[in-house]
Amino acid sequence: MPASSAPARLSHSTLALVLLALLLAPSTGKSTDDGFVALFLNSTCPPGWSPLLEQQGRLLLLVSNGKDAGVSIGTPLADAEDRTHKHSLSGSFTFPVKQVAGAGGGNKDGAKSGKEPSGGFKVPNTGASPSGYPFVQLTACRYDAFSLEPAPVIPRGSLSLWDPAVSSAGCPAPNSTPLTAGAGRLLAVTEVPGSAPVGQGVLLPKQDVTHSHSYSASVVLKNINYAGIHGCCNKNPTAAGPVTYKGVSSEASTNLPYSSVLACESTEPDELTPQLPPGAVLMTRTGSCPVGWVPIRSALAGRLVVGTPANGAAAVPFGGSRIPDLGSGWTPTHTHSYSISFDPEVASVALAVQKNKGSYGMKSKLTAKGNLNSDPSHELPVFLVQGCVQANELPS
Repeated sequence: MPASSAPARLSHSTLALVLLALLLAPSTGKSTDDGFVALFLNSTCPPGWSPLLEQQGRLLLLVSNGKDAGVSIGTPLADAEDRTHKHSLSGSFTFPVKQVAGAGGGNKDGAKSGKEPSGGFKVPNTGASPSGYPFVQLTACRYDAFSLEPAPVIPRGSLSLWDPAVSSAGCPAPNSTPLTAGAGRLLAVTEVPGSAPVGQGVLLPKQDVTHSHSYSASVVLKNINYAGIHGCCNKNPTAAGPVTYKGVSSEASTNLPYSSVLACESTEPDELTPQLPPGAVLMTRTGSCPVGWVPIRSALAGRLVVGTPANGAAAVPFGGSRIPDLGSGWTPTHTHSYSISFDPEVASVALAVQKNKGSYGMKSKLTAKGNLNSDPSHELPVFLVQGCVQANELPS
């Protein structure tokens, strides 16, 4: 082998290694890295972007530690599904004692005093009800740095989300820092400048929050009169009129599914011009929308973000009333219908029935119907942030 050929082969090998290193090296400068996730008003992802499948049909739980990303709970929602839930009820009415001066006997027209029904009532399921929260479907798409499409760029104070597959190392430094203010909260967008935490506490990945309702149920015993003397000593009969039971339903989840996603805040210069594909929603905590961008339309604002389900339609609002500007005075509520029916036990007495005397309780099928109290829904922790869209992309 000629000695002169060795340097040529070494040069080609070195060049190949350099090219490979350049291809595999992380991006630097103003552009974000592979795995950047943006939300879109479009139902399909733009060229160079692909659907983030774990977010389809789920709320977005923001986390500041990349190792907490990618945890999902619940069954994904269908297209614009306002999922419902139910509670169970149990308890018993206490019928008061009203004595009659007569022994036990064959008259079985009266109702018995004491715990009714004797074994307590059980309602396995109340009427179904949604949570009372408002939602909007936005499509979650991840950027593929190897697609050769322009890399996304966002200015200081803007939020970036990240594919859990690339989140373990945390927010890409030095261009972003963890969004600690939103950690443990479900993402919602609004059209007014700024951001705000809404609701109490935070959620840990896989944590669910349950709630219950108080209620007041009443039955009314019809009147029956005995041909006897009021008083001692038969304590089996009860009085006519209303009897009320006050109770609390079982605990239940609202069955809202979510998936955790790493959220970061850009530390790039304020004057940086955003570069995102058409239809993208820029989420920013600082000031008004950048030049060329406008607030998301009000019909879509003040709502928790649900990743658009497969074959679903994006930019679709549904659910309860929208969250007021930055959450001030917002208390979502919901209620459930119920029906309790039973036959009370018999108070047998050795007396005939007569008119206009006694006002004892008659034995007849009793029913209590109503609604559970519309107590405030369990307060899911929400992070509300301004959403901006390109002015020429704003839907009509």
